[in-house]
Order: sequence, then structure tokens, then C-alpha cells
Amino acid sequence: MDRSESGSFSVESSVDYKKAVKEVTKYGFPSVCGMILRRLVDVINYLIIGQLGNPDFTAGAGLGILTMNITTFSIGVGLSGGVETLSSQAFGRKKNYLAGCYYNRAQVILTAIFIPQAIALYYSEDILIFLKQPPASSHYAGIYSSIMIPGLWMLCQTELLRRFLTTQGVLYIVVNSQILSCILHPLWVYFFVYYFDYSLEGVAYATNMTYLINFIIPILYITKNKDLLKKDSWHCINKDSFSGLLEYLEIGVPSMIMTALEVWGFEVICLMAGLLGSAQLGASVVLFNIDAFLFMIPFGFSLSFSSLVGNSLGARKHERASIYINLSVIFAIGLSAIVCFIYWEFKTQIAYMFTSDKELADLMISIFPILMLYECGNYIQCITTGIIKAMGYQKYATIVCLLSFWIVSFPVGYLLAFVWGYGLQGIFFGLPCGITVHAAIFLLIIYLTDLEELSKNIVRKIESHARGVKNYNEFNEFSASWEDSEKALSEKS
Repeated sequence: MDRSESGSFSVESSVDYKKAVKEVTKYGFPSVCGMILRRLVDVINYLIIGQLGNPDFTAGAGLGILTMNITTFSIGVGLSGGVETLSSQAFGRKKNYLAGCYYNRAQVILTAIFIPQAIALYYSEDILIFLKQPPASSHYAGIYSSIMIPGLWMLCQTELLRRFLTTQGVLYIVVNSQILSCILHPLWVYFFVYYFDYSLEGVAYATNMTYLINFIIPILYITKNKDLLKKDSWHCINKDSFSGLLEYLEIGVPSMIMTALEVWGFEVICLMAGLLGSAQLGASVVLFNIDAFLFMIPFGFSLSFSSLVGNSLGARKHERASIYINLSVIFAIGLSAIVCFIYWEFKTQIAYMFTSDKELADLMISIFPILMLYECGNYIQCITTGIIKAMGYQKYATIVCLLSFWIVSFPVGYLLAFVWGYGLQGIFFGLPCGITVHAAIFLLIIYLTDLEELSKNIVRKIESHARGVKNYNEFNEFSASWEDSEKALSEKS
């Protein structure tokens, strides 16, 4: 077998559950590692900034990260979701060159949209002051955000590359570069913060160096070893990278909105908690950081399931896709059960790991049972989001996100906290209410879908997109013609 094909997900006509579990864990594990390593850089930064001894640095960095998440990261990662759908389906259909075109189009779009994002970050201090944020915190947030501009572009491009490689089962390239960058990150921090005495700015410079390593090493390695990827999938940006931008945006924009609604929603919850007092705000920030770290596990598996199901549907293997869908639910339930057990058994120890204040620790401990309810639905919605993306149902998912977070969770949390007097517990209790609706609707959409008919529609769409590629004939050696595909579809029907 060609090395370029052996590195991808298998394409057998049928896959039993034992093989499917091995495949999911084989490709899910590096995805999870990659997500955790990305969060580890943030943890190191928080620890260093906290040791600098200036509360305004901590507040400014937090406000800067909030600004970057809202204006840049959530949008960039959301737009990258189009690759999960389109490239995975194209690889399943053996349209390797077209899959590479989708990746290149995403690069072009992310770079174009980053221009106004960079301008907003550069003037973030003025924007934050206009929004009535504390002047000192806004000042340091502006400094931190403006220095991070090049790093954020590289971070978004790295996340896009991760998704593209995941769609063909090549994951360790990015993970290995992350391992190296995480080892070097404390060295960069020491170099810029303590040796050059750049203080808060030094943390930003160090993070830029880390993001540069994460981005440049995989690019150079792949360019040098193209045979690691599927044949013809890795190519330079050309005319075909600009010819189908609207095709990509049809999937990318709903994916962006879906991600942004969720990310922005958690920032709203922190703002609501801040209205209750500093202890409530502190507890919510710590709990969300714990949740975000553990959330990297289902999120990594979500990327894996998205690629597996997308490959299967693109290859007209709807029975195999059904097996992966069933496994995704089993994985979600199992992972949530493990996390709930950890929360229940070690809630006191976890609380005192992050604070020595008894009032704050007791408040966090009282929230953990509610957080357990939330995680049950959260892990299901996270992993099934990958299935929804593989199906190309981002438009439906956007409506579900709007309903669950902004129409159920936040109003319920507000009423419980501020009208009926349940405080922080009330805010957090709104989360399981909304996420249960979210997970239930996703499961209904997935299991009510006719996978065979969906697979036919995906094949028609991919073939239609392929005909619009100028170099289609040159790179179509594995593919059936449009006419043959239509004939096969009609005969199958």
C-alpha cells in the first residue's frame, strides 16, 4: 500500500466495533494530548503572571485573554471547522487535491479576516476603556493583546493545520512540535521575563515564540516529507484556493457562529458572577478553568470522530459511519462518568488546590454537584458536535447553540441567581438546563438522519465542487467521473 494512503483512516466497507474502538483510540489519543498541551501553555502563563506581584498584571492579562478569545480565537477556530467537514468528506471520496484546496481556502480566509482582528487588538486598550473597564487593567490588556497579534495568527493557523491533518489520520506531527514547545516555553519565559526583565510583556513574547514553534515545525516537516500525507493533498496556494471561497464559507461561517456563541456565553457567565461579588467571580473562574482543562479530553475525541464519520460518509460507507456514531455516544457517557466520579470524590482536594480561603473553597465545593450534572450533557454535546460537523449540519447546530445557551441557560441562571436569590449556584444550575436541551437535540438530529441518503448528497456535493477545480482532471486519478457517480447513485437508489 502507498505510504500516503496507509497514514489515513481505514476505508473497509465494514468495521466491527472492536476495530472501531482501536481506530478511535489510536487517533483520539494524540488529539487529546494536543489539546491538553495547548492548555498547558496557558496554565504556565497564569502561574508566572501571578508570581510577578502586580494585581494589575493579573487582571490585565485576564482581560486581554478574554478580548483575544472573543475577537480572534473563537472566530478563527470556528472558521477552521469547515475543514473538519469538507476535507474529511473529500478524503473519503478520494478527492485528495480538493481536500487540500479546502485547507488552502481556509488559510486565505483566516488571514483575510485577521486583518480587522489585528486592528481591534491593537486598539483594545481604547476599546476596553470605552466599555468602562478599569483603566489600569485595560492598559495592560492592551499591551498584552497587541504583542500577541503575530502569535494569535500562528495559533489559528496551527489549529487549522491540526484539523486538516486529523481528517487524514496524521496527528503526531503537530503533537510532537507541541511537546517540544512546551518543554521550551518555561525557558522562553525565564529569558524574556527575568533575564531581559520584560515583565508582563515578556510572557507575551515567550508565548509568541511557543506559537511560532508549533506552527513552523509542522509546516517545514510536512513540506520535507510530503509522502506522510495523502497524495496530492499538500500543495501551494494557487488559483483553486480562491475559486471556491463561498463553498467553504457556507460551512465555515455557521461553524464560526456556533463556536463564538459558546465561547462568548461563558464570558457572559463570568460577568454575571462578578455582579455577585469577588468570591463568586473567583470561584467561577477557577471552576471554568478546571472544566476547560478536562474538556480537552472529549474535544480531542470529537475531532477524531468528526474525521472518521466524515471519511465514512464521503466514501459511501454509511454502515461504518453508524458504528462510529454509536461509539461516540458510548465514549461521551463513559468519559463524563469518570469526570463526575473525580468531581465527587476529590471536590474538597481540588478546591483547596486552587485556594487556601475557606469561604471560596466552600463555595466551589457547593458548585461541584451542579457541575457534575452539567458535564453529563456537556460531554455528549461536545463529542456529538464532531458528528454534526462531519454531516455538514453546522447551520442546525448554530440554532441549537443559540437556543440552549442564550435562551435556556442564561435566562434560567439569571432568574435563579438574581430574582430567586440562589446566587452562584443559580447561575451554574442554568448550565445543565441548557446543555441537556443541547445534547438531546443533537442526538435527535443524528439518529433521525438517513445516513445512506446523506452520504449520497455528500458525494454529489463533493463531485460538484471537484468539477469547479481547474486542476481537477490532473489530480482525479483515484476518482470516478461525475457521470459515473450519478449513475452509481441512481442504480443504488
